[in-house]
Amino acid sequence: MSEIFGVKRLKTIDDWIEVVTRRHYKQGHSAYECAHRWKNVGSRFPEPIASICRKSRLQVLEGMEIKQLYAEFPVWLDTHSTPSKNDLMIFAEGPGNRKVVVAVEAKCDESFAQPVDTWIRTADKPVPRRQRKLFKGAYGPVERKIRRLKFLNAILSTDIGAESTVRYQLLHRTASAVLTARQTYAEAAVVLIQAFTESEGNFRDFQDFCKLLGFPKIIKNTVIGPYFTAASPEVPLFLIYFQDRRQGTRPHDSLFPESSTTQAA
Repeated sequence: MSEIFGVKRLKTIDDWIEVVTRRHYKQGHSAYECAHRWKNVGSRFPEPIASICRKSRLQVLEGMEIKQLYAEFPVWLDTHSTPSKNDLMIFAEGPGNRKVVVAVEAKCDESFAQPVDTWIRTADKPVPRRQRKLFKGAYGPVERKIRRLKFLNAILSTDIGAESTVRYQLLHRTASAVLTARQTYAEAAVVLIQAFTESEGNFRDFQDFCKLLGFPKIIKNTVIGPYFTAASPEVPLFLIYFQDRRQGTRPHDSLFPESSTTQAA
């Protein structure tokens, strides 16, 4: 079984919950479902995902072995605050020691957060209730977020404006994969959306993002790309929208078959 890390090596389900927080680790939430899908993962990707990569016939994605998994993996963007926290960041290698970075974003009933036009106008700190009458009407873009959007556009080779309805989370999650691939000298970067819901809203948001990158016809469970950015012109970026299913009520420590709970039994 591959080792799993957070801020430390995660050996038990309690370690995992400490990283993802108990508030998010509930049945039906993405942190819970993500843990169960990646249980006992070993050195190979779960078969549905491995099959999608094989069908792509892309040599760089075939036969990948997982070397390390990191839960809630932070990637710093334009500042040393508000990093992009990936549900899982997977460091894999294919034949010939080809390094591949896979950023996993798991979704249950959650959306991809706010669209850019809303996010960029949302203050970092809410206006106190007693002052809200003084601040009626639409707010202008937040200066810090203008800089963040400019940075993301530079990394992704896009031209997204403050009025865009593209979901902000898709931007920074994709940028985190590109940056991590560049930092680790990987030969490819992958953004894997792991959908534990059949939400057509989420899929349409994903389609809109892919159209922005130049991929107009998008279907689920297939590899999309390659897409090349100015930030890493020689490293192809691929995207996958994987329609998964919820894992139900399986034992909550299944991610760690050698956990203290199992040993005690």
